[in-house]
Amino acid sequence: MSQRMPDHELAATGLDACFAMVRDFQEAIEDPAPRTPTQVHVARMTKRIKWMRGELSELENASTMVQQVDALCDLVYFVLGTFAEMGVPPGRAFLEVHSANMRKTNSGDGAILGPEGRLQKPLGWEGPEDKIARYLSALQED
Repeated sequence: MSQRMPDHELAATGLDACFAMVRDFQEAIEDPAPRTPTQVHVARMTKRIKWMRGELSELENASTMVQQVDALCDLVYFVLGTFAEMGVPPGRAFLEVHSANMRKTNSGDGAILGPEGRLQKPLGWEGPEDKIARYLSALQED
């Protein structure tokens, strides 16, 4: 009997499927879309950040739910496009970040909120960077 994939793993699989669609778009417009991890040049990253800020501005100025959803989808598209330019499917890295965030909620002391309501890192919390680094190394070996 097969076991059902956990929802968080299904979500990461869906994220990689969206990444693949955006990578197809990148290739169609002849934007960079390497198949192996590649650091984005500073000048190109500056452009991508500018475009993402534009989408954040659209979200900030949205007056309807339709406009908010459109701006968020455009922002996700630009974020996934940046992953495509890096040659990094984001699903596994996202799972590591999610796992690290969930460890913030399981500190034994309950959730620790900062002054603006953002969840804080509990004492002894470990971030996802080492696991992400191993993931990137594995991608480079493939």
